[in-house]
Amino acid sequence: MENRDYLRAAIASVLDAMRRGDEDETRDRVTSLIESGELTARAAVWELATADASILRSSADEAEKGIQVALELCDPNGSAVEIDETEPSLRAAVRMLLALVNGCPGDALAQQDLVTEQEPAEMALVFLHLAGWMLALLGLLDSVEHADAVVPGWLRHLSVGD
Repeated sequence: MENRDYLRAAIASVLDAMRRGDEDETRDRVTSLIESGELTARAAVWELATADASILRSSADEAEKGIQVALELCDPNGSAVEIDETEPSLRAAVRMLLALVNGCPGDALAQQDLVTEQEPAEMALVFLHLAGWMLALLGLLDSVEHADAVVPGWLRHLSVGD
């Protein structure tokens, strides 16, 4: 459990640096996490992806629970983009998150395996996509009253509403 607590603290420190807009600290902390070894990098990505998925699932209305979740990806102009047209790290992060939200952890692991076969920079990019979404989710939850959404305890200090 001590290793998991350390990992969560390291992830939270990246999120905090991102939220403050400190690009140098964010880069240094992500690099440190990813370069700690493949197992640590995989664990960090998995921990963040499952936290994102947990918040998304808990924020669904009762009527929405059990419904398959999908995303429409758009370019900056608002035009739809096919998932296979996105860069590999974004594609993997989206597919991983959707698999977890939809209760298919094996599919999420398969996406993570594909990323692990690439250079460590790809894993760092997947982590950054997931981290950006976490900050967006926390910001959304802070800006609207969504009492049903559950923020994991290790991330509550990042949420203004808690």
